[in-house]
Amino acid sequence: MLCGPESVARRPRPLNFVALARAGRAEYDDVMSTTKMRAEIKKAVDRLPPARLSSLADYVSFLTRPSISDRLTNAEKAAAAGKVADWRKVRSDV
Repeated sequence: MLCGPESVARRPRPLNFVALARAGRAEYDDVMSTTKMRAEIKKAVDRLPPARLSSLADYVSFLTRPSISDRLTNAEKAAAAGKVADWRKVRSDV
């Protein structure tokens, strides 16, 4: 069994946007355009090991979902239009 640095799997360091911003390299409004920011993020994604991609996909899904107020508004519209199921018919064990 290996001990020491050889036994530790090397993972790429995550891109720290806070540190970049403090260093003056990632200030969105002044220095870095949307295109440059996307390119930096894509580079960081390309450095990720395959095992981490599923968690990144989950996080991106979380970021791109509608806000809670939008989802609530849509649910209220669906309920008003009668497009919902009565929970008593769906869950008979409750």
